Amino acid sequence: MRQHEDYGQKLLATIAKGHFTNDREFTRVEYPGGTMAFIDGVIKPDCAIEIESRVDKQVRGALLDLLSHPYTKKLLILIPAHMNNPDKTKEQCEGILQKFKRPTDKVMVVLLKGTGDNLKPKEDEQLLRAALSKYGIPDTF
Repeated sequence: MRQHEDYGQKLLATIAKGHFTNDREFTRVEYPGGTMAFIDGVIKPDCAIEIESRVDKQVRGALLDLLSHPYTKKLLILIPAHMNNPDKTKEQCEGILQKFKRPTDKVMVVLLKGTGDNLKPKEDEQLLRAALSKYGIPDTF
């Protein structure tokens, strides 16, 4: 499953140049009791990113980490590798994010066309550039 996340991270690195990072210093999420989790990446200075390709139940768990990250822009990138119905997963995630986001948060879900096994970089780069532009993140840095 790592190849799917790697695919998403490579797309973001290409688009956001040096502004995308998966460095633990920026991706850490702290929970009560001293527990920590890490999201998949951020585009500095304010966009938290989670990349998911797994089944719905696992994707829903990742939403908690994304919502708990301190950055105000939240982007969930879905890679349709292991989902029974990727469109339904996207709809479900949009509803959950809207329901549980903080008033100051902006949330968005992008369903890619390609996967780590079936690359579609041109199509997926366009989807991600469009999403990031809605957050005011330029498509060229």
